[in-house]
Amino acid sequence: MARMIRVFLYLFSVGVFFFLWYSGDLGVGHDHGIGDLIAAFEEDNRGGEHNEVLEKLRALQKYFENAGRDEYGWNRTKPGETVTADRVFLGNIYGLFTHPVPFWQQKKDEKKGGWGYSGMEHLNAYDVVSEQA
Repeated sequence: MARMIRVFLYLFSVGVFFFLWYSGDLGVGHDHGIGDLIAAFEEDNRGGEHNEVLEKLRALQKYFENAGRDEYGWNRTKPGETVTADRVFLGNIYGLFTHPVPFWQQKKDEKKGGWGYSGMEHLNAYDVVSEQA
């Protein structure tokens, strides 16, 4: 759900930019991304009429930059660091400890069942964690 919201907000911001750019309200030279959108609004903000929009776009940009990053969370990368599978941790579900994605990928072909949970006889640890992701 959070991913859908982020995608929607990004697409919305890009759509607003292209509308303004196409209508001639913004200069050329800014063609994509929230940073470019902010730059375009800054360029067109001579009278301060876009201050509120700029404030919200900067907050949104900061959210995007830090989204999901947490020392003990799923995404353990630092801001500016590329998100890689070995820095994304899954688990902490049905008694499974958290491990990076490559750990769970190695479990893909393990025996199914043995969970003690009804309806999970057809799953192994990889399957359970994959459904979590």
